[in-house]
Amino acid sequence: MTSIRRIERLQIKIREELGKIIIKEFDFAFGTLVTITRVELSEDLTAVRIYISVMPERNEQDVLTEMNKEIYVVQQKFNKKMEMRPVPRIRFLLDETVREAAKIEEDLYNLKNKDK
Repeated sequence: MTSIRRIERLQIKIREELGKIIIKEFDFAFGTLVTITRVELSEDLTAVRIYISVMPERNEQDVLTEMNKEIYVVQQKFNKKMEMRPVPRIRFLLDETVREAAKIEEDLYNLKNKDK
């Protein structure tokens, strides 16, 4: 069993390396900001879920589609960068927590102003 500390260190390394690869490999629409918000590495180190946030939100599906279309190229470059075997298999997912947090904040703001 892999230690929690090792998994945390690897998640940081994975986030850094994939961030560099994404910057080099993708040319998103002007004004689109893509951020890796969370990295979840499986305990057996064979799979990694990469959660991304996309601003503006209207570009989310286009960005996710483009990233998943190029997943093979990203995985190859990632395999070369990582000094571990086996290298975890990448999966990109949209991070819904940013949207949910914004919605809650908006609801709280509206509730506060409703009472005035």
